[in-house]
Amino acid sequence: MTQFTLNSTVNDVKNYFGEEGRLLFPVDRPFNPDETIAQISNSAHYIWYSAIHATKTLEILNYLATQAKKRQIFYPIYSKAEIAAHPSRANAGLYFFKGQPGAPFTINNAGLVVVLLMLPQYKTVFLTL
Repeated sequence: MTQFTLNSTVNDVKNYFGEEGRLLFPVDRPFNPDETIAQISNSAHYIWYSAIHATKTLEILNYLATQAKKRQIFYPIYSKAEIAAHPSRANAGLYFFKGQPGAPFTINNAGLVVVLLMLPQYKTVFLTL
């Protein structure tokens, strides 16, 4: 069942995924919580990306929503004590896209200027810093 649509708002996504839902959006760029997925799927919002497709965004969000019902999908990098000592560490974590056991994988970093080879047969993990 589809959870999100093009008319779903930033706030809908954040509320669905709880505290870590905010990390599905850039933490250094304010997003209007009432904007829809259709409205934010452009390079004006994601200034460092040019090939943004709202339908792909929906596919990924709905995949995560389905997986979140089955298993943990977000893994914080730092403990609560480490975050309390350095609050900016609250902006770091891993979203895990489950792949096949023993298959190749990639780790994609959306927060720093790092380019990793991403092949279609690889499963991905997004690291937000």
